Amino acid sequence: MDLSMAPAKKQILGISDSKSLFVPSWKPPVYFEYMLSLCGKARPVVYYVGAAKGDCSEKITEFYELSARVPCQPRTLKLFNLDTDDNSSFFEGADVIYIDGGSTRNLMVLMQEWNVFEALVGAYNAGVVIVGASAGINMLFDWCMTDSIRTKILPFPGIGLLPGSICVHRNVRQDRVEVFQAFLEGPKAKFPAYALDDGVGVHFVDGGLVGVYTVSGDCRLRVYTAEQGVIKENEIRPEFIGSGVGQFVTQE
Repeated sequence: MDLSMAPAKKQILGISDSKSLFVPSWKPPVYFEYMLSLCGKARPVVYYVGAAKGDCSEKITEFYELSARVPCQPRTLKLFNLDTDDNSSFFEGADVIYIDGGSTRNLMVLMQEWNVFEALVGAYNAGVVIVGASAGINMLFDWCMTDSIRTKILPFPGIGLLPGSICVHRNVRQDRVEVFQAFLEGPKAKFPAYALDDGVGVHFVDGGLVGVYTVSGDCRLRVYTAEQGVIKENEIRPEFIGSGVGQFVTQE
């Protein structure tokens, strides 16, 4: 087989919270280093998408400060101040695309308006590593739970790049757990379903879960499946990145 003709490996890294990535200067940027390592490049081009936070200048500055601590080439896609509407150039030369957290619904409206989804899916299929935190991973599933309206937790459809449903920040608000469990018992639920405590990162290759990681704290991933109408929950303790990261093994 000609390996040069082999299809690109499609990878997504989802992190429940962006705070786990944007660590202070006295902490090693472990998640950032790990996400860059997934593309196998010595000095990868990494794009920052901050539309969920309104392209906040402070957050963009923080991204560039974090990028200066590791060997990479940082770039940004600013949907509030586009240089062009040619979506084929949005992620030009990208090795990694990082989509930050914020308002899931606002993020998706803007990405749809400017045809970013098409560019994102094209990059994903070409082997560019897609990384999302909070809203950034929410939008990639069939369904997610969002507090884009701060007083409510509501189910919201994503673009289905990954099959199933997701609930980030599981351990932050009790109503997230309640709304997610009610959703899973309803007619719109898509499985597998994932509930991430803050600190948890999930690594998917070609749509399948291969790794569950963290850099701090006592956090868990819960994976839900449905068999003959019965929902099963599997609780998984993440591996610490940097301590011999291995492969994910299902725990029954």
